[in-house]
Amino acid sequence: MRLLLIAVVLGACGSSATAPAAPARTAAPFPDDTTSIAQGPRGGFVLAYLRSLADGGKTPLPPCFDRITNRIEAQYQLELGGGAAQVQVFDGPFDRDEVEACVADFDRAIAAIMGEDVVHFRAERRGELTTITQEDPKKTRVGWIAWSPHRVVVAGDEATARRVLANPHPLAADALLQRLWVETEGGDLRLASVRDMTSRFLGVPSTGFTLRAREAETKATKSIFARVQFATDRDAEAALAALAAAPRRAGTPPEVGRFIELLHGRREGHELVVDVGALMTAPDGLATMQALVGAP
Repeated sequence: MRLLLIAVVLGACGSSATAPAAPARTAAPFPDDTTSIAQGPRGGFVLAYLRSLADGGKTPLPPCFDRITNRIEAQYQLELGGGAAQVQVFDGPFDRDEVEACVADFDRAIAAIMGEDVVHFRAERRGELTTITQEDPKKTRVGWIAWSPHRVVVAGDEATARRVLANPHPLAADALLQRLWVETEGGDLRLASVRDMTSRFLGVPSTGFTLRAREAETKATKSIFARVQFATDRDAEAALAALAAAPRRAGTPPEVGRFIELLHGRREGHELVVDVGALMTAPDGLATMQALVGAP
């Protein structure tokens, strides 16, 4: 569920006239233990978060920030091993020296805006890789960056960054996740997953999940439809019944119950169709989404 919410945020934050979505690609060139793939418009939630740090500040972000991020041709968020690792992948012509130098410029700009003791960013070269460290009073986060001429991989550890970039064991053409990914072609916001997203909440295991949204259609209809696949029509019917009953079930957290009510679920064959766009249009939709993302 959390990856779904992140994808919705990614689409909402990434929409802009100056950052069109990259063309869809038929093949997903990622490792065979990938369980979820999300792709949004260029300048999605990662860059929106970094820019948000400067909101209201009198000191602008350094010119290198926009210069580098404007080279992003496509960006992906991967989930490996059923959630064991989260990876960011950026495609485009990036210069390592320029990116590393820009981290220092970005750090100075954020310090001038927010104060020296709020947050710091630091880049360090570690042989073929680079680490970027984000430090704030509560937590230190380290990302490992692996480089190639046209792709940059950011992961939480060195081994994962190297493996995703090298990709010695890619997804097979007939893999279920690959087939689901192809179904999302043409979307500005795309998400495909083979994780079981429903057993915990509905008591029925799902076999696949897809989301495909086009910016123009979403603005016109205020809807973003996601499809949850099940092994049989009967499983999908049981899941729909459980979905309808879940908000009233004892022990269901209020934010989860409200989230479910906003989905307006319906069954189509062996799929459950839900409208996650309602989270962005309902008066309390954003608060519900924030409560869910922050929930354990």
